[in-house]
Amino acid sequence: MRLFVIGNGFDMNLGLNTSYKDFYCFLKQKHTDFLIETGEILWAKKETDPLWSNFERELCSVNFMPFSIEDYECSENVSFDGLYEMKLNGIFSWKESLDKYFREWIDFSYTAPIHKPYVFDENDYFVNFNYTNSLEDCYSVEREHILYIHGRTNDTERLIFGHGVTHDLTKLYEDLNLTADGYIVCSASQLNDLIAIDTLIDQLRKPVGKLKVKLEKWLNHLSEISDVYVLGHSLGEVDLPYFEIIKETVALDAKWHFSYYSDWDKDNVTKRTNDLEIEKFSLGRIDEILMKVQKSRRYEFK
Repeated sequence: MRLFVIGNGFDMNLGLNTSYKDFYCFLKQKHTDFLIETGEILWAKKETDPLWSNFERELCSVNFMPFSIEDYECSENVSFDGLYEMKLNGIFSWKESLDKYFREWIDFSYTAPIHKPYVFDENDYFVNFNYTNSLEDCYSVEREHILYIHGRTNDTERLIFGHGVTHDLTKLYEDLNLTADGYIVCSASQLNDLIAIDTLIDQLRKPVGKLKVKLEKWLNHLSEISDVYVLGHSLGEVDLPYFEIIKETVALDAKWHFSYYSDWDKDNVTKRTNDLEIEKFSLGRIDEILMKVQKSRRYEFK
């Protein structure tokens, strides 16, 4: 049995505009005010374009100190605590809008690609990190053969995205005594609010632990996997725990096949295979790998 791990490079290879730079362009076109707010909340500046390629990782950068001396001096007839609460509520409102616009972007950016010739066998299975239906629409893969590990555009559940950084709560206590960079020192009574922001950062983190359990249960229902194809996946740090589960589940002598786009990808695959102790693997372009997969088809769809 063959297992295919599908990343965003797979959809981009089909011509879909699904990079985080595309998300930036979508917000710039449709929700400019939210884009500016995002820059202020995450990076304390309005020009966010250079940072969007690492958008998920940057979600751990929410400002702990909600406002500065400038904000306070410019406010009229608003108390310290009142301004603080307004800023804090704004951050949580931003999080709700982020979830809403993220799904809107996926729906907006996805148009079913041109149907491709049959490539996969009826006994192939897929762990899909993408939110789109490209495997079903483009390659006629059965829905039951796909695990959408981070959610799917047609489903009602929240689409999962986020960073993988474990935050240290002790920084919150340090923030209480900050006076540098023009920030107002918070009183001890505002510690709960700072912890609330830390809770928000936790909500912006991928729940990898829970998803690992989901992945393991799904894989345990499959027969022995002899080949693993990783197509268009960046092998980022936050997703490595998933690959650890896959490595533990597949046959000991399973062959791994990784796609690459650039020389950086090649180096990254070498690093990650060392981390995962994968010895048997090959490298190729997505189209080259798919062509070999198509030639090796053993079953015909009925």
